[in-house]
Amino acid sequence: MGDFNDIACQSEKLGEHPHPGALIEGFNDTLGDCQLVDLGMTGGRFTWEKGRGTDAWVEERLDRVVASLEWLEIYEEVEVRNVWTYNSDHYAIFLDLDTQPVRATRRAFKFESAWLLEEGCAKVVDEAWRRAMGMCFQQKIAECGQRLWRWGESITASFGIG
Repeated sequence: MGDFNDIACQSEKLGEHPHPGALIEGFNDTLGDCQLVDLGMTGGRFTWEKGRGTDAWVEERLDRVVASLEWLEIYEEVEVRNVWTYNSDHYAIFLDLDTQPVRATRRAFKFESAWLLEEGCAKVVDEAWRRAMGMCFQQKIAECGQRLWRWGESITASFGIG
């Protein structure tokens, strides 16, 4: 949790010059290599600004909260809030671990390794990835997860689990 000084996609920046694509790709690759997921946030879209009121005004989402899948299994219902501060060019990030009762009725997405043996799995992933073209990595993963969840409900039922 904190200031990563990088962005995950061009939509996380507002200003005159686009962020170098290689830096965005490197940042997303690093998050992927470390198996970290961005938790998103409510509140404003950006967490840092510079030059307000000038032609050089820039806003970016440099601050974020990331977590491993193991951590997310422990804390299924968390909320990250972007909070304006008076004394800084960065917004404060508030991580609320206690947003819901201990067991909410909504089940978290779980990928079943057995799906890899099913004929349609690769097709679902491929179609989801193509539909998510232009989205940042985390949005692509979310889109893929939603499509796998819908597809996997019937497959998982045939395994006798879920």
